[in-house]
Amino acid sequence: MNRLTALRITMGLAGALTTACGSDPVHPTSPPTSHNVVVTWEHPFPPAAVNCLAGFARDDIYAVGGGGMILHYDGRNWSTVNSPTRASLSGLWAPARDNIVAVGYNGAIIRFDGHDWNTEESGTTNPLSAVWGSAPDTVYAVGYPGVVLRNDGHAWTAIPGPPSLQLMRIWGTDGANMYVGATDSLYHFDGATWTNTGIYVRDSVWGIWGSSRNDVWVTDGTNWPWHYDGSKWANLYPYVNYPFTNFWGLGPDDLYGVGTDGFVAHYDGTSWSSQNLGDYFLRTQWGTAHDDIWVGGFPQRGFGGGTLFHYDGVDWTPSGEFLGSGLRDIWSNRNGSRAIAVSVYGRILRKENNTWRSDGDVTTQQLNAVWGAPTGEAFAVGNAGTCLKFNGQSWVPVTIGTPASLYDVWGSSSSDLYVGGENDLWHFDGSNWMPAGFHHLVNSVWGTGQSNVYACGIDSLFEKAVIQHFDGSSWTDMPTGSTKWVSSLTGYSNGAVFARFHDDVEQRDFIKEYRGGSWEDISPPQFSQLGPFAASDDFGLVVVGSNLVGGGALLDRMVLRFSAGEWTRMDTKYQTYFQSIWGGLDGGVYLVGDAAIVRCHY
Repeated sequence: MNRLTALRITMGLAGALTTACGSDPVHPTSPPTSHNVVVTWEHPFPPAAVNCLAGFARDDIYAVGGGGMILHYDGRNWSTVNSPTRASLSGLWAPARDNIVAVGYNGAIIRFDGHDWNTEESGTTNPLSAVWGSAPDTVYAVGYPGVVLRNDGHAWTAIPGPPSLQLMRIWGTDGANMYVGATDSLYHFDGATWTNTGIYVRDSVWGIWGSSRNDVWVTDGTNWPWHYDGSKWANLYPYVNYPFTNFWGLGPDDLYGVGTDGFVAHYDGTSWSSQNLGDYFLRTQWGTAHDDIWVGGFPQRGFGGGTLFHYDGVDWTPSGEFLGSGLRDIWSNRNGSRAIAVSVYGRILRKENNTWRSDGDVTTQQLNAVWGAPTGEAFAVGNAGTCLKFNGQSWVPVTIGTPASLYDVWGSSSSDLYVGGENDLWHFDGSNWMPAGFHHLVNSVWGTGQSNVYACGIDSLFEKAVIQHFDGSSWTDMPTGSTKWVSSLTGYSNGAVFARFHDDVEQRDFIKEYRGGSWEDISPPQFSQLGPFAASDDFGLVVVGSNLVGGGALLDRMVLRFSAGEWTRMDTKYQTYFQSIWGGLDGGVYLVGDAAIVRCHY
């Protein structure tokens, strides 16, 4: 299996997963959607793979990609556009500002009329890979397995296509001169008959573009492109080191190619020049002039998100920056202008003045939790007794006095700090670290002030859940019932406390609220598995819910919100595999998972 074949399989699986995670679940009792919630992806940007670019001017460009992502560039900034689908979009045709068509997985076809994007009935649930038209009443979409659709300006209908099963690309000059690329062949369509061009396709036809009938370029996934001069096809060797994935140009002597490993190339009509932009799989390009070229794709290492680069005639500049993956926990101040996210790889991302930056790999140990003080200090904890303090300039190691792994950190101030881990709960008074007297494995610690702190964990000797409350002078046990596991705590500043329990017998998770001496179940009834959760005073309780099926797979995974006594779902658009939620944000929450940092707010 060659590199591009492997990447194609990976992308197909990734697209299917993105679509499944982003689509409305099939569960018949799925909670209603929270329509008044704004979802802002702060990292990475673009939030999903960029699959196709098209536009009209320097200040009017569109990009589509994973999870139904639609982006628009206004000449200064890229911004997300409301999309009517969560299916991964792979093709884009833009003949006019009030007539833009995108296609993708699950037979998705959407069209922009100059005001809104709307879905269109395709008549298929098979994936569509590309779209092209010669006129508003002559538009074609192709896909798997061997799907060819035609739109006559009114409706999409299936028409007979070439014999190949996987149709990947389409391009032409008019309705009687069209090419369709497949995994094994390149076909020509004259409006009535499909003809195999006979070129030898080594991998798959990844890209087709031409300036005219007599100047057509095709890449078969290698660094040996095919060129048609109007009479014959020739296999050329442009002396570049990486396989092409797509071609696009401004004319016969101004052609751009993109490929794997951040490969970009330019053909001036005589020779090729090339360079590498980094560890990216680039798959699309578009521009208005030699000093205004955009390319798009995604990180090759599977970190999630997408990438966009702009060429100004001299340099290539990324639009947005990928800062890191493996994100495990997040903290922010009340207004969200300052925030910190920590990674299992020891990396720390920090947001200052509404801009995220990386502080680098601060430690070789896995980091599990982070908390910050209003004064600007912050603490991050992790495996092997790792504790780091941010002093306003840099992260410095702090010795707590234990080699055990540390799982959570919370404080009312930088001189009233708690850290929980494998063996105990530790307290910092501004000068010294001392055991707090919990004497159990601590999963979570949370509170509202110095005299109202909660910690939960496991009594390994008696194999039972433990929850204790600190009133400013002593710790006291709280009832937990017969359950063996309690994994996390959260609450509101008014004193309401919530805990996430697990029942081994029923193989279910429960969220319970502490009311007058006992825990009352408020769990969303549709979901058996409940992940990270957090409470925000004026936003509600937020949790990731899912269902466990055979083989341990999770289905119906979504972000849920409990407010005014009702559970609703929040559409986070591109990813729901979140690892942690922070509720200490006015009017919203932060969610973090792998490479994603997402803010949900009013």
